[in-house]
Amino acid sequence: DHDTPESWEDHMRESWIRDLSWNLISLLETAETLREVNAKNETITHIEEFLRDDIGKVLHFLNQDRWLDKFNQPIIDHGSFTALSSYPPEVHSKQDGTECHWDQNQPESWGELLIAVGTAKENRIVAEYSEEQMHIIRAITAYLIRIQPWKFSGAGMWEGLPAHTPSSRSNAIAIAKGLDAVRMLFQADSALQEEIDTTVLRTMTFVKEDINTDYTVPEGHPDGADLAILATMILPSSERTELSFADYVEANKTKLQIGPLPGAIRYKGDSYKRGEYGEARWFMADPILAIGYFKEAKNELRKGNPKKAKVYAAIAQSRLNQALQISKHYGHDV
Repeated sequence: DHDTPESWEDHMRESWIRDLSWNLISLLETAETLREVNAKNETITHIEEFLRDDIGKVLHFLNQDRWLDKFNQPIIDHGSFTALSSYPPEVHSKQDGTECHWDQNQPESWGELLIAVGTAKENRIVAEYSEEQMHIIRAITAYLIRIQPWKFSGAGMWEGLPAHTPSSRSNAIAIAKGLDAVRMLFQADSALQEEIDTTVLRTMTFVKEDINTDYTVPEGHPDGADLAILATMILPSSERTELSFADYVEANKTKLQIGPLPGAIRYKGDSYKRGEYGEARWFMADPILAIGYFKEAKNELRKGNPKKAKVYAAIAQSRLNQALQISKHYGHDV
């Protein structure tokens, strides 16, 4: 029944690792922003309590053979690309936790989960992870190292079957950031930390070699630009995983149709939800642009460039206003 409208509706109500991870990351960043404004804000405590509880439940749920066996499977190295030898670790499940078949491996989902796990520890929301929790964190970490993200045949952010010509750079960014975020959890394992360092370096080198070319679908894109790159750019970064959001927008705004109209296209030639006027416009682009430019503004302030920071902050505010207007138009603010 996978091809019926009813099955698709049920399918979209299932639980997704990526969505869960983005929610956790959003709450982590919200707590930090609130702390900068007013460290005594009681909402911070409520957010932190929720994060500790939710991260603990997720790690406990994943720490079973259903996932561990798939994380530990052999990875086949074909030379020009790597691939899984068996079924991918499930990136979603039914709401009651039971299994649902899904062919797409979507490795960026696990990178995003590691970002949440590592950031929660770095921000002292989680004091220490238990032995059980570290078992699944280590399994995910080792899996993302072994797949070699710079050449892995992985399904991109927009799903579809795996692409490896080349591998998806937006996938690679999310994975590199995830591995970098959990590195500090393995201070007693210098060998694993070295593997993380090597993987992050090789992955970010691959990303920077041609950052304006991403392949989130098997057939590739006519011009390489992809909204998925901007989405992964706004994820928490370290010095070695940070990329210039503003530079990417400037280089690709015409290709992604970023302009006065709300939203942007995902990539040129996108057939999903395509209408008579061409590729669908995705309103998630506005909050992505708002967050990205707010972060650029903060970076410029830290570097002592207040004028440039003011320009970026104005762009961010404009995109935020646009996102709020769209939300109000469709009644999401009720």
